[in-house]
Amino acid sequence: ADRAARVAARTASRRARRARQLGARPCAKGGQRPLGAWTSFANHGTVVKGNFGKYSADHGGIAAMQLEARIRQAAGVPDGQRLIAVYGSADQGDQSAGLTNNGPSGADRVGRLEGDAMYDAWKDAGSRLDARPTLAQRWMRFCFCGRATSDGGRVAETPRIGAPFLTGSEEGRGPLNEMLGVVFEGLRIPALDPVQGGKVQVPVGSWSTAWPMALLQIGDGGIVTIPGEPTMGMGELLRAAVLEQAKGAGVRRAVVAGLVNDYLNYVTTPKEYDQQQYEGGSTVFGRHEGTFFVDRAAELGRALSGIGTTLEQRPYDASNGVRPDGPAYAAGATSGSIVTQPRSIQRLGHATLAWRGAPRGADLPVDRAFLTAERREGDGWVAVDNDLGSAFLWTVDDAGRYEATWEPPVNAALGEYRIVVTAARYRLESASFRIGASDRIEARPAGSGPGRAAVEVGFPLPRINVDLTAWPSLLQTGTVTFQVGGRAVEVPIGRNGIATVDAPAGSTVTIPKGAIRDGSGNVNGKAFTAKAGG
Repeated sequence: ADRAARVAARTASRRARRARQLGARPCAKGGQRPLGAWTSFANHGTVVKGNFGKYSADHGGIAAMQLEARIRQAAGVPDGQRLIAVYGSADQGDQSAGLTNNGPSGADRVGRLEGDAMYDAWKDAGSRLDARPTLAQRWMRFCFCGRATSDGGRVAETPRIGAPFLTGSEEGRGPLNEMLGVVFEGLRIPALDPVQGGKVQVPVGSWSTAWPMALLQIGDGGIVTIPGEPTMGMGELLRAAVLEQAKGAGVRRAVVAGLVNDYLNYVTTPKEYDQQQYEGGSTVFGRHEGTFFVDRAAELGRALSGIGTTLEQRPYDASNGVRPDGPAYAAGATSGSIVTQPRSIQRLGHATLAWRGAPRGADLPVDRAFLTAERREGDGWVAVDNDLGSAFLWTVDDAGRYEATWEPPVNAALGEYRIVVTAARYRLESASFRIGASDRIEARPAGSGPGRAAVEVGFPLPRINVDLTAWPSLLQTGTVTFQVGGRAVEVPIGRNGIATVDAPAGSTVTIPKGAIRDGSGNVNGKAFTAKAGG
């Protein structure tokens, strides 16, 4: 009896301690755990360009995974409980990280930065979250139909794209520019058309006949949807209309959700439209299309506030007549055969496995990983990564030849690994291979004062469309051993990625091969030199 009482007391103590820990975690109330988060951030999903040639969730997918992982860890969400982060595209029409970032490694970098910022916002929300917020929604489906707008203009009866669309934007000019070397941004004619203005119209594209918008209320926040890509300027106008007209419903904050439920290209303000850059040329219902959307947002706000407003709700077949009555997907092969085994690599290298199975990806399973990297531990194997993340890439051809690549991270545990294929109807295990420390750290000259030599230390930039993940271009831990006048001097790497050593003015110091070491045991594979300031 005494033993049972002690066990019960320890169990109660553990539960109480666990409840206190959970209660102290961000957004945890009464021991409850979060289910996920909806985020709003204006950024084109075009860091991964078309020339990569493979499907990708781009930076938005990375951001969602990063946010999910950080929330799960911070709030103690068990692995068996689903936690879902949704990346809302917002008013992204003229915002893109793809101007300065490129390829899957660029998307990995951008997405992780976004995910970390979203996590900070989630933490900041903290105890202000409401378990019983006001929930309401209003929706409409309307026709442009040449109707008047509140600024005295009118929208088009029929949508028309402009010539600037054909040669793309600064982010990517596209095949016509590559073939002819021309750029149509800014191309316009005298604005004789009262609706389309100076747009040079081209007969390209097809669009719906009815368009959806909605206003969703969650607590004192409002989410207004739009079936296109509004610019930041348009986003400000949409938010202002919602805040003004929906204040009677208690809406005090508003965000825009772009690309929702349909797509009509871009949405610009009249002044942005007049420039006929890529965005204005892609505003298909004319100069006053943006104002027309603002008018509809105001109607939704009034309806939410209970002000007498009839919302247009046109019938529309969103499927465009397409029915899910085609042949079923192939069941996939019952077996596969490995044709190329992975070789031993360094961290950040590429382990590649090739095998034969069903053509055109029919072996892909649903709702679980297709590829898993496993590390040997004792007599068994432990999963460490899979293709639901960003470090795997696989391709397949029409003959059923699959090729998978895994890029282990900079801090992967050293040791023996294998890649496992868990297809819909078969399983394959690769031969084992080893992962060693990387020797790709490099030193770059950094400015220094008299009598000091300094280098910036980090990994090289990933190769665009070759490497899959972001690499630390600046180390924040580790050491550099300089050779100064025949003696070895070890100095730490600062948080800014710079290592500095005292040396005679104007002298040259050397960093031998293997003399840079980060916190994970990676090194430099070649020597570097630096000159002390004079």
